Amino acid sequence: MIYDSLVDFYTTSGFQGFFTSQDLFIYLLSEITNLIFCCLVLSLFFFANKLSLTELIFWVFLFFVAFLINIFINYYPIFPDIGGYLRCIRDIRDNFQLDEMGCGVVVSSTSEGGVSLLSAKRGFPAIIFALIPMPSIATVSAVGMINKMLTFFLYLFLKPLLKNKDNVILLCLIFLLPTFLLYSSIGLRDNLIFVVMAFLLFFLLQNKFILSTISLLILFGIKSQNGIIFMIPYIGVFIFGANKSMKGFFALLFFTLIGLLLIQDAVVSTVNFFVASFVFENQGREVLKYIDPYNSLVSIMLYAPLEFLIGLVRPMPNGATAAVFFLDSLAQLFLITYLVSTNRETLFKSPEFLLVLMTFFMGLVLNSMIVDNDNTFIRYKYTFYYCFLLYLISVNKIKIPWFNKLLNRHEK
Repeated sequence: MIYDSLVDFYTTSGFQGFFTSQDLFIYLLSEITNLIFCCLVLSLFFFANKLSLTELIFWVFLFFVAFLINIFINYYPIFPDIGGYLRCIRDIRDNFQLDEMGCGVVVSSTSEGGVSLLSAKRGFPAIIFALIPMPSIATVSAVGMINKMLTFFLYLFLKPLLKNKDNVILLCLIFLLPTFLLYSSIGLRDNLIFVVMAFLLFFLLQNKFILSTISLLILFGIKSQNGIIFMIPYIGVFIFGANKSMKGFFALLFFTLIGLLLIQDAVVSTVNFFVASFVFENQGREVLKYIDPYNSLVSIMLYAPLEFLIGLVRPMPNGATAAVFFLDSLAQLFLITYLVSTNRETLFKSPEFLLVLMTFFMGLVLNSMIVDNDNTFIRYKYTFYYCFLLYLISVNKIKIPWFNKLLNRHEK
């Protein structure tokens, strides 16, 4: 790929790293080339009548914001793993193999009496990233642009599923929230996980068995924990019909509970292992002696509602960055509350909604329980939170009054 061999792609991370580097010009040339390529792709969809002029301008703006985010935000101190995905992509494109360290299949966790999870957490995402023909992959910024392109493809998929123009505007507003802007613009796998989960969720609700199975296998490959959570709605849809009838939903709930009770020792041991691992990684060995492990599945279930409520608003505003994400969480929570309350007459009678809510609940609770670091939690929360928001927008049938005024003014 052009420019790739001219930049030290393992160490460069935004504009800050180039004040003393001779690679600044090449870096900017590389990323401007990628930005032009993305704009050309958008133009093709515009001329194919898949985008309106307003949508074209909006997405050009989003790609430009992603370009700026990658230039001015020094994310290596916050996301030390961000360079690993680029290494794997380069290995695929240059050598058609995955020999770089961490690019193969690894054991995500192992605990005595617990569950060992296999994951290609860098290699599999790299294969998918490499399918997007970005002209230059000289730095991690290019992976961020690939992530934004994947988000664009998700938008094209979702737009025909929305009930009215208000929902399209609401979807676009979601894309402007700080958490979404950040994680859909940088070179991590979290946005890829979110995109795969979103496709999987809608394929499940449309009863598309083959596409759902493929999506679930991809999710297992890039994030096995999330794949385990989505196994429950997958089984619910294709065995119990849990998205179609209340009887099917409650049957799924019953058998899920029975299954968890049968393997509760492994579940408890695995949850405790993850809790200890995150604490050890972020706070050191000394803090481990103060950790009170869960002693049964019942204790986990009793703590679950509290962890869910905490997870809805984390991180707490104990710093400038945390305050931004806290306000963002409140904005997300407001949107969820608004969409659920305005559609409550149909939602709470819908087994489909209860199935999606259960999946969202499990994902948020599990991550809130095991992840003590707020930066890591935001990344994990991002995938489940926005999937749930996308679903609520897709089923929203209520028009928003001030949206109508905006649309009428635009049409005039």
